Amino acid sequence: MIKHINKNRALLLVIDMQEKLMPVVLNSMKIIGQAERAAAVFQALDLPVMVTEQYPKGLGATVDRLQPFLSRCKLFEKMSFSCCGEESFNRTLDDLERTDIVIAGVEAHVCVLQTALDLADKGYNPYIMADAVSSQREMDMDMALKRAERSGVVLTTVESALFEIIRTAGSKEFKAYRSALARLVP
Repeated sequence: MIKHINKNRALLLVIDMQEKLMPVVLNSMKIIGQAERAAAVFQALDLPVMVTEQYPKGLGATVDRLQPFLSRCKLFEKMSFSCCGEESFNRTLDDLERTDIVIAGVEAHVCVLQTALDLADKGYNPYIMADAVSSQREMDMDMALKRAERSGVVLTTVESALFEIIRTAGSKEFKAYRSALARLVP
């Protein structure tokens, strides 16, 4: 069954893009930029954003480039690799009543994969933005994306997900998209 991302059901989940972790993952600056782009547009459209930090005492806070978005999002510290292993995360997700969970983050083969699989098991529609996730090793990332897709998780890209949410050129959503991207530092 083909699943479309619906603006009224969409939520952005940014997983563990933290100070001490990002320098060791592949293409870190690119995926940080893609996550920033998604967060900017989600906030411009007044859509919910959730951010997680895996053991922040050891791995640090979310990277500086994403800090401007944290004041308006829900931030969760976690020890479980899957975000769904944290009760406060699950309660908030249930309270938001959003079913289309659009995912960016690291590491693709650990926290991203486990979260996406758990979300699917719970009846959510997880969408991994392949150009906004990474791992330390390319094979780990490739295998994680293949496994996720075989398990029913939808793979997409940041631009594809955003345009699927926006739906129409010339709409107020499209104007908000253009405005949000214009404010980002290149």
